[in-house]
Amino acid sequence: MDSLAIIEKRIQSLSPDLQEKVLHYIDTIINEQKRNEDKVKFKSASYGVLKELKETYTSVDLQHQILKWREEDVSD
Repeated sequence: MDSLAIIEKRIQSLSPDLQEKVLHYIDTIINEQKRNEDKVKFKSASYGVLKELKETYTSVDLQHQILKWREEDVSD
């Protein structure tokens, strides 16, 4: 018997209230998986984006520029 069939059989043996809890738990797990996938996608998409700037700017220079941008956003 495959895993899906075992899970289905066990869920069917539960009361309706417990079946609702199982559904809620499954939704929670799915949402957690999506958040983790989104984090991985963001990291891989942004990895190395500023690599070419390291020859021109120090990390302190970039921090100062970010602060300027934030101040401009607040004043807009």
